Amino acid sequence: MEPKSNEMHPITKIEFYFSIFWPIMVILVFLPSTSFFDHSDNPLTGNTGGGDYLIFWFAGIETGLGRALELYDMAKLKASIIQNVGAGFKDATWLYPPHILFLYTGLSKLSYALGWLVFCAVTVVAYLLVVAKNFPIKSRMVLLCAVSPATFICLMQGQTGLLVSALLLGAFLLLPTRPVIAGILFGCLTIKPQLGLLVPFILIFERKFLTFAVAGLTTIALIAASALWLGVDVWKQYFTGMLEGSSTALMEHIASQSAGTMMTVYGFITALGAGHQIALAVQGAMALLCLIAAYLVARSHINVASKMATYILLSYLVSPYIMHYDFPAATVIAAMVICRLNAPSYSVVERLFAYAVFALPFIHVVAEYLFMPFAVLFLIGFTGLMVFRCVRFSKDSMVGIGKTGPVQV
Repeated sequence: MEPKSNEMHPITKIEFYFSIFWPIMVILVFLPSTSFFDHSDNPLTGNTGGGDYLIFWFAGIETGLGRALELYDMAKLKASIIQNVGAGFKDATWLYPPHILFLYTGLSKLSYALGWLVFCAVTVVAYLLVVAKNFPIKSRMVLLCAVSPATFICLMQGQTGLLVSALLLGAFLLLPTRPVIAGILFGCLTIKPQLGLLVPFILIFERKFLTFAVAGLTTIALIAASALWLGVDVWKQYFTGMLEGSSTALMEHIASQSAGTMMTVYGFITALGAGHQIALAVQGAMALLCLIAAYLVARSHINVASKMATYILLSYLVSPYIMHYDFPAATVIAAMVICRLNAPSYSVVERLFAYAVFALPFIHVVAEYLFMPFAVLFLIGFTGLMVFRCVRFSKDSMVGIGKTGPVQV
């Protein structure tokens, strides 16, 4: 039986019609035209839907051939992918930690197109299952998250945003009731470490020491398993690349391509014309503010749902390297406000910012073309409002994740 809140906030006609149009557009326009079953078919000969997935697919092939170490040499990777795949894909970088290669080596056994389809299908189902299991008015929440711009971009590019968001959402939403599972998910989130920079501090502030320990042990287990498989040198090369500045060079390269390519404070400041060091200093100041905000949220007496939602948003702002395809988890928090799971207590300003964050990946693309790098300001404003809500109120009527699971009123 549908909860009463479903009757209060039904799916709108626009949402219903868009939910029909959207998957048809994805299938017809962005589905790769290369063969699903011919592994040798060059993916650059036709429509390269899921183009970013090409890097992941190729990394899996290289790993299977015993060349995982070369993935962390950007010059060698670029030369290798051009030689083996084609000159049409010139910007080849690989900054993911080695343990994600478990996933992509398995997917590389499939053709490019079939691997892309399997990866997208599995990750979108995992993402939507997390939403369905943890929120009331499931039908509308799942629909909004399924047709959101962030989901669209992840599927179009074959990116990791849905997978990472499923881990981030699942970990925080299970934190109050399933600390061990939450710790395992936080450990797995290290496949994209920039989204977990704030997690250790939040766990300490919340006194979730068991989750902290499990997350650490999970991370160690993943590192050890990948080192046994690929060799210790792969991890040495990964950390050396980080320390020697390959990640910094990549940030500067991406930030210089267009107005605010990265949806971060760092990207915003560089788009305004400031240099790398100044932008990094401002990002550092934002990270400190996020740390202080996380502490204040942890000490507040607001309900658990509001805390977890705010932690997720803060996890985006603290990092200097976040792209538009990383935003599905933030989309869920925006959808939560749009669906008024907090009923009448959300202000008009909060709802307006929620709509902006929901559409943020598309707003960001438009802003790039207009050379007006303002998209991240909506995320800052929305996060600030959520932090203010947590700090200001000791009690909240929000419908969400209670101490015993989803609360439906």
